[in-house]
Order: sequence, then C-alpha cells, then structure tokens
Amino acid sequence: MEKIRIYGDESRFNNAITYGLLLLPSTLEEILVSGMSKLKVQFGLNATDAIHCREIFNQEARKKTPFKKFSDGDLFKFLVEISAAFYSAGGRSWVGILDSRATPDVLMFSDGQTSKVSIKEWNITDVKLRMLFAYHAALAPVTKMINHENFEVFVDGDHSKVTTLGGNRKIDTLRSVFPINHGNKKIFPTPVKKDKPQLLEMADVLAYVAAHAISSVRVSNSENYQRVFDNFQAGHSEVVFDGPGAAGGAYMSIRSSTFHEMVIGEYLRSF
Repeated sequence: MEKIRIYGDESRFNNAITYGLLLLPSTLEEILVSGMSKLKVQFGLNATDAIHCREIFNQEARKKTPFKKFSDGDLFKFLVEISAAFYSAGGRSWVGILDSRATPDVLMFSDGQTSKVSIKEWNITDVKLRMLFAYHAALAPVTKMINHENFEVFVDGDHSKVTTLGGNRKIDTLRSVFPINHGNKKIFPTPVKKDKPQLLEMADVLAYVAAHAISSVRVSNSENYQRVFDNFQAGHSEVVFDGPGAAGGAYMSIRSSTFHEMVIGEYLRSF
C-alpha cells in the first residue's frame, strides 16, 4: 500500500466547530494540485494565488486579495468547481465536528490512584481547545481505516497555547496521538506555517463550508455552502458529551459514521 497524505485545517461558524482532513494517495497529489492550479487560471487567478476562506468571504478583506473582482456568486461557482474536481480526481475527505451548544463549560475528572478521590476540573470554554477536540474527532476514524505507518499528516500550524490539566501547552504539541494498534508509536503531524501547500487551502475550504453548512444559523448563502460541502462527499465524526450533567461528570467520546469509514477506508487501502 502506498503512502496516504493527509492535510488538515479548522474553522467555525456560530455553534459549529469543524476540522477538515483531505485524504489522498501520494501518487495523486501532483494531479490534484495541477487540477487546482488550472481551475484558478480558468477563473482569472494565478496558479499560486492562495485561497483563504475567512478572507475571501469578507467583502472588505476580499478587496486586498487576488479575489477582489469576485462576487459572492463567482466565489461559490469557483468553489463548486474545485471541490467537484478534487473528488473526481480521487481525493477523499473527513470532517470532525463539535457543536458548541452541546458542549459543557467544564469537564470533571477523578483521580482514583489515591485513597482520597480528588476531583479535577478542566475549563474547556476556549475555542482553541474545542477546535483541538474537533481535530481529534476527525483523525481518530482515519487511524482505524489506515495503518498509521501508511500515512503522514500535515496541518495548518498553530503555536498558540491552551490550558490543559497538565498546564499551558502549545496547540501543535497536542495534536500527536497514539493510533489503534500503535505498537507504542505516536503519530506526530507536521505543522505548516509558511509556504503552505495548495492542498492545505483545500482543507481550509472543506472546514469552512462544512461549518457553514451544518451550523444551526442559516444565512442567505447556506444552500451554496451546502452544495460545495456535498461535492466533497466527506465522511464525518463528532465530539459528543455524555453524563449526568452538562458540567458535572460529563465525559467526552467520538461518534463516527461507520458507513463512511468502510467506504473511504476500502478506497484508500486499494492503492
């Protein structure tokens, strides 16, 4: 089996926090990037012009980008084309989802290693923490679909810190994970801050349209966001909180689409 490349980025809109992962066999990477570049040129852009959804969907910020002449309609037409081309060329994707409305402010943990049980509280209101949870929700099913030795992960780098039970930690250091059947080997994603590859741009698109498509708040372009998101045909998993109370004793787990795990996993393992 050849290496699977994974590219990831995050987004949020209202209650929806998302982490998008692009999944592609390494032999298809050049084809996918070439297809993106050609579509950019067809729409009057340069092949290397960057797509950053938070900027291009803000009308004022858009004026300072290569998309300054695009209307909202032009943007959606472009994203519909490029998302459809990504899937048609063999790219697959996965989205981790966290619904802030169903997320407690505090998680509680008990230390059962001492004679006196102590309760520790972890405040998880920081949106950066919640985005981190969405990241792990996205990556966890992938580690079941593909042996960890057969993939490598590249993520949009984030050097900011969040508060954990073990103190303040950098986001990038909290993205490592022990996969299933890990053999005591951890996955260490590669954070990218400069000279970002074009496929990280596509991960940004995936996360951004997913957040707008699944948010409880409907906007004038909700159907257009949904159309772009549907083109990816992404699998999905979500962070869920169960327990007796929203802030007392709640525990976190990941609920995944087993159908998509089977279909996307089988496809990726075929390379």
